Amino acid sequence: MFAMISYYVLHKWPPTNTKSVMVRRMLLQLNRAVPVNTGERGSYKMRAHTGIVRFMLLLFSVSASVNAFAFEEADLNQLKSSNRCPQCNLRGANLNWMDLQGANLSQADLRGAQCVQTNLRNANLSGANLQGANMLAASLEGAVLHGVNFTAANLRAANLRGTDLRRINFRAAVLVGTNFAGADLSEADLRDAWLYDAELSGANLSRADLSTAKVTYHELDDGILCNTLTLWGELSLGCPAY
Repeated sequence: MFAMISYYVLHKWPPTNTKSVMVRRMLLQLNRAVPVNTGERGSYKMRAHTGIVRFMLLLFSVSASVNAFAFEEADLNQLKSSNRCPQCNLRGANLNWMDLQGANLSQADLRGAQCVQTNLRNANLSGANLQGANMLAASLEGAVLHGVNFTAANLRAANLRGTDLRRINFRAAVLVGTNFAGADLSEADLRDAWLYDAELSGANLSRADLSTAKVTYHELDDGILCNTLTLWGELSLGCPAY
């Protein structure tokens, strides 16, 4: 039963937020710690004990990680009152459904922040850390995103149409149904990202790394592929003619 649950979570269930990413990591560790009776005397008990110890340590580390997402109340109030909070600590802050159009959040710490359907059009997020943030259906069209870290972020159904996303780190991000139409994703890191049903028409994927991305060939059909690393090797189907 444990093996079946582990397989489903690790291979069939896309990570959608920071907690689910933690669960996946825990299961990976537990799979290594499951006791096996090798036939040697005491081997089962020893490995079972080791597994329990590892499990308790993992629970402690996950709890500590969740508690680490503590934003500064003063920073959140500043953002609400002035629509600007560069270099602020907004880790795990609830920004759901907020209108932050044109906000200045450059170099802000937004790890694990909740940004469901948040309006971030034309916002300045350059250098911001959005690792593990939940940005379900958020609008980021026209936002300044240079140097943003979207590792393991949930951007399902988000709008990034026509946005400059060059060299952005989307590793292990959930990009299911995300609108990238006309966006510049050249040299972006999309390894392990979930791109099923993403809108990539006219998106520039030149030199992007999708080598381990979860995507179908059909979804790449309308994108610009030039020295693009994919599951099917390096593709160059839309290189500009010089």
